[in-house]
Amino acid sequence: SGPSSVIRERSSLVWYSKSVISYLLACFAKEMGLILLGLIIGYELFVAKKGSGRRALLRFTPFVLIGIMYWLFRGHALGGNAAGSRWWGGSPVNNFLMMLEVYARYVRVLLLPVELSPLHLVSEPAGFFEWPVITGFTLLTGSLVLVALALKRRPVPGFFGGWFLVALIPVANIIPIPGLYMAEKWLYLPSLGFCGLAGYLLDRLLSKNARAASVIFGVAAVLFSVRTFYWNRAWHDEGSLSRAILRT
Repeated sequence: SGPSSVIRERSSLVWYSKSVISYLLACFAKEMGLILLGLIIGYELFVAKKGSGRRALLRFTPFVLIGIMYWLFRGHALGGNAAGSRWWGGSPVNNFLMMLEVYARYVRVLLLPVELSPLHLVSEPAGFFEWPVITGFTLLTGSLVLVALALKRRPVPGFFGGWFLVALIPVANIIPIPGLYMAEKWLYLPSLGFCGLAGYLLDRLLSKNARAASVIFGVAAVLFSVRTFYWNRAWHDEGSLSRAILRT
């Protein structure tokens, strides 16, 4: 109570206003800005643990209104078509089955970045009982369960796992995106959650065996850097990109 509390309250209001304005700008810069709402709610509910009650609802309201406003404006700007109009595989069911395989591929790309391509090809499944679909379903179900359990017991890694899943939703093609159903470039925001998990794991390992953890993550960092360096050649210019697509 007193002048210091007034200053803190004004400072909090300034930062909150900056956050709302930044969210507005982020949404209208690119659709991926929408995920910030999910991250804010997840952080306040599970990490900061101050996201319940009427005050929390009031804090979230401007973000929700901005998200709705953006989506309505997007639909208007695209002539009433806020997303794709064609289901991959010809139906919502086939679309969902194809996206299960895509999810497994995304996880594999993050863990083991091999067989990279500017143009990924996914065949239409005949049904659920195909290994790519079953693998994707198992990975997705396991991810959801692990994140739910972690949010209760270890909120920080749970939050980063949730970050990966929430950031993947806008590009997961559950609502089809015209042109592509999978693109490595769409992983740039989901990968931040993955990197957060890696950092958390490194911190835990360092507290137990600093030398081994440093070697493991050092080697991984070098290998990933070399892979990135060589893969960037495919994106050097239009000619190199076209040749990479033709090879695929």
